[in-house]
Amino acid sequence: MSSLYREWRVWRRIDAEHAVMYACLERLNDRLFGVQSADFHKLPPSDAIMGAHARQFVELFIELDPGDRCAWHESLEEAIACHDREFGNPY
Repeated sequence: MSSLYREWRVWRRIDAEHAVMYACLERLNDRLFGVQSADFHKLPPSDAIMGAHARQFVELFIELDPGDRCAWHESLEEAIACHDREFGNPY
């Protein structure tokens, strides 16, 4: 039986013109959290870019089992901190 996941969108404001949106998943069978991707946004927002990020989320979810793609943690904060370290994000 495949796992069930709940999607969580978590935002970090970088400055007055930039933000990052973390596309996180909660694995329901064990309540662990992972970050599937982080999407960077800037003003003015673009419908085309936001649509591309939404499509990418679905593609990543289907193409590779999130259980294998994500590092799993007990909290969203831990999962995001791990993701930022892995990708060299300075937040």
